[in-house]
Amino acid sequence: MTGEQDRQHLQDLFKTLEEKQKIIELLGVYLDTKQEAVRVVIGLDEAMPSMRNFVLIGAPARVGGEVMGSLAVIGPTRIDYQHTMSAVSYIARMFDKVLNESE
Repeated sequence: MTGEQDRQHLQDLFKTLEEKQKIIELLGVYLDTKQEAVRVVIGLDEAMPSMRNFVLIGAPARVGGEVMGSLAVIGPTRIDYQHTMSAVSYIARMFDKVLNESE
């Protein structure tokens, strides 16, 4: 992939991210509130053709046993999967821990 193609893909990503409703729909398509672990989806073009060269790494955000939402990282397919998956999992657990302590 050339530098010009990389810039175009990033511009496409930023355009999509600016449209908050599209991001909500994207998370809804790929993240299931019943899932227990981090989910990795490579190529998001089923929901948005312009996102075919991106990956979503996400997990449900819980408070106690109740799912309160989702958190995810959207990045290029050449992302560091191991570290990103670990970070998403850690943040999801911290979300639950911090909110349970504040009650």
